[in-house]
This record gives sequence, C-alpha cells and structure tokens, in this order.
Amino acid sequence: MSMVAVKGMKMPESCSDCDFCHGHLCKRTGADVVANPKDNCPLIEIVTCKDCKHNCKNICGVDGSRVTDNFYCAGGERGE
Repeated sequence: MSMVAVKGMKMPESCSDCDFCHGHLCKRTGADVVANPKDNCPLIEIVTCKDCKHNCKNICGVDGSRVTDNFYCAGGERGE
C-alpha cells in the first residue's frame, strides 16, 4: 500500500470536519465514525523538519542527516 500526503492539509479536529466523513461513515475505511472515531481514523500527522522540535539548521536532530525544510521522518515531533 502506498501513502499520500496532502500538502497544507491540517488534521481535522473531529470526524465532522474531515473531508473523508460522509454522514456517520468514513469514506476511506467504511468504518462507523460515531462509534470509535479515533480508533478508526486512517489519518496521521506528518511533521516536516521546519516544524519539528528536533530541527537543527538543516541537520536532522533525530538521525543527523542533512535535510530541507519540507523533509520529514518517522521520528518527527511538532515543536511548541
């Protein structure tokens, strides 16, 4: 399975704010979003290096590799 990221899309606050929600069903998973919205959500937040708390001026604070502002990794965590 491949993954897709939509640049600039913000994580919805609730299922009713999500483009994948149709009534009480998730168009992506077919799951009932009223019963267990968080357990059934297929969306995850991707933190780019420019927003990561580990960012150290184009050197990734997670693994030490050279990165650009739009790069991301599994260890990214949003900074405050």
